[in-house]
This record gives sequence, C-alpha cells and structure tokens, in this order.
Amino acid sequence: MNRTHKAISVTALALCSLLLAGCNEEDNVADTNRAVLASAKAEQDPLVALAKIDAQIEAAGYVARNYCSFMSSSTSCAKFSKSMGELEQERLARVKQSLDKMPAGKLLDYYADQDTNTLWADIAPRLVALAKNAAGSMDDRALLYTAGRILTEGTHVIRNTDQATELFARAWLAGSQSAAGANAQLYASIHDANNAYLWALRCKEACNSGEYFMSKYSLRDKLSAEAIRQAEQAALDSSILALGGH
Repeated sequence: MNRTHKAISVTALALCSLLLAGCNEEDNVADTNRAVLASAKAEQDPLVALAKIDAQIEAAGYVARNYCSFMSSSTSCAKFSKSMGELEQERLARVKQSLDKMPAGKLLDYYADQDTNTLWADIAPRLVALAKNAAGSMDDRALLYTAGRILTEGTHVIRNTDQATELFARAWLAGSQSAAGANAQLYASIHDANNAYLWALRCKEACNSGEYFMSKYSLRDKLSAEAIRQAEQAALDSSILALGGH
C-alpha cells in the first residue's frame, strides 16, 4: 500500500470512528432527554420542572451542533431530534403554567427565545405590568427597556407612546444607553423634535451609528435657537425626563 492510500485509509477509519462515537452519543443523550422528561412530567411544581428541562436542553445542545448537523438523516439523530422535540413541547406547557409566578428575569429570557414565540403574546403584558411596578434599580434596566419596546411596537399590547417614553426614561436612569436611543427614535417618530433632540444628546455615542443612529444636525434644523439651548441644558439635568411645548 503506497503512502497516499495509507493516508486515505487512516482518514477513513478516523471518520468512521467519529461517526460511530457520534451515534453512541446521540443515543445516550436521547435516553437522558427522555429520563429528564419523565422526571419533569412527574414534578408538581412547574418552575422546578422547567429548571430541569432548561438545563437538559442546554446540556444536549452540543449533540445537535457537533454530530447531527452533518448526519441529520441517521437513525440516531432521528431518535435524538424526537426526544428534543418532546422536551420542547413539555417546556412550552410548563412555561404557560408558570407565567403568573415566574420572576421577571425568566420572563425576559423566554420573551427573547424564538422557541417560545408562541407564548410571547402571553408574556408581553406581564412584562409591561412588572415594569410599571419595578423599583428602577440597575437590575431593572432590561425589564424597563423591553417593556418600552413592547409598548412601542404594539404587537402584543396596545401601543402606548406615553408609557413607552416613561419606561425608556426610567431604563436610562437605571443605566441603559440603549434606552436613551430608543426614546430619541420614538419621539422623532411622533414628530416631537424637542424631546427627540433631548434624548439624542443623552444617547451619546450609542446614537452615532447602528440601530439607534440619530442625526443631531437634522434634529437641530427643526428647532429654534431657544429650543436647542433648552434641550441642551435639560440634557444635563437627569430630573428632567421630557420637555413641554411640542
């Protein structure tokens, strides 16, 4: 056997070993998935059941990434995929059972998760309600900002610009630069140049490019000299969250 054939044979053997190891791993994880599913179904507390399911889904993710991504048609992958689907189905049911007792942080996680998008309409109003009653600490930044976006978009709740601008302002006070950018954009969308300029100033570098880009020059073109000075002075005073006279 020449060197080329020998190298090809070694490579082929290594690939076969990898594939076999992958199949064994998929079978093992599929069995673990089903064991966790059975344990979760027997659990009376939906939050405890969810913790088990979430942990297993995260732990099993490497199989999909490392093995089933290139042998998805194998029998072992089919078994693994079915077990993951069963876990996801139980997860959705348990999330729905837990919505009224779930902490804000978990609701935010599920609202950002594409796998739970069928529950976003149920989660969104709960996030808004929690945000309205939040203390406004640094830990509340994501909640306040997300609730502001929900009210701005008006997809899962009735759009409310006044409440959205208030929540964005509170998120900014809690330390979110993105919230200042979101507020600038929202005010600009309702043709309130005074407040759009105020929040664009507070947005600083976050509004220079990307999602929250705002041209301060074009905003100033819509304002009088007096209004420009008023906004620039107000931007320095964190107790002023909105300007009148628009």
